[in-house]
Amino acid sequence: MKRLIEELENRKMELENHIYEAEKYLADAPEGVLILSRSNRTDQYYRLTKSGKKYISKKEQQLLHDLAQKEYFQEYLKTAKKELVQIEELLQNYTAMQVNIKNGLTEKDSRMLGGGKKNRRRAVIQKYIAPFEISDEEYLRSWTEVQYQKKEIDVASEDAIITEKEEIVRSKSEKIIADKLFSMNVAYHYEKPLFLEPVGYIYPDFTVLNLAERKEYYWEHFGMMDQPEYCVSAIRKMETYIRNNYYPGRNVIFTFETREHPLNVRSVEKQIRKYLLS
Repeated sequence: MKRLIEELENRKMELENHIYEAEKYLADAPEGVLILSRSNRTDQYYRLTKSGKKYISKKEQQLLHDLAQKEYFQEYLKTAKKELVQIEELLQNYTAMQVNIKNGLTEKDSRMLGGGKKNRRRAVIQKYIAPFEISDEEYLRSWTEVQYQKKEIDVASEDAIITEKEEIVRSKSEKIIADKLFSMNVAYHYEKPLFLEPVGYIYPDFTVLNLAERKEYYWEHFGMMDQPEYCVSAIRKMETYIRNNYYPGRNVIFTFETREHPLNVRSVEKQIRKYLLS
């Protein structure tokens, strides 16, 4: 819903700008209406005013352009203003209803709330309802508090790597990704189980959240693509994702590296902005 409201607000702004430009043009547009006729297989143009009809010669191309543009803007304003009114009504209705929807209150309940009892009654009702819509903060808290069983990592190992979020990951590249997500305020789970046919449960490196869209992505990093056996395994894993309707850029993110071409930090940041902060 948040994305839809943003799109409506952007469209409203676009229409307002276009309407302003059209009305500004029409204020200084030439008098009259463009008339088109055809003679001897040739188009002929006339300008119709209160004083009569006058032929537009080839030397008057600017007048022809101005009259045509005038007609376009007149027609555009009719539809643009109608659309603008509809968008404004939608936004006003959404704003008016949003608090009641989030609180799970009906319109009748809202009218009944009054005086000093209003806040108390609202607070009492909220204890017993399950609203259809929750705030981003509530959604994020619910998402991050999910409990799951991670794969075991040898905490005592010298190779154990700790992220800025104070989690243990398996590689320096995973730490780079985790730290970037953390520093850019993107919520994630590390190695949260995911069931894929026909292999069963796997453990994606990261399950990440685009909060604006309330949409999950899975992020797999393939760190040894110059090793033949690893490369074959990575390809099989990617094919398994696709078989289960997880597609790169739509709901899964793949990053790669080799010994000669390590993980590009700027590339990680760009993908976070592209898929998780848009």
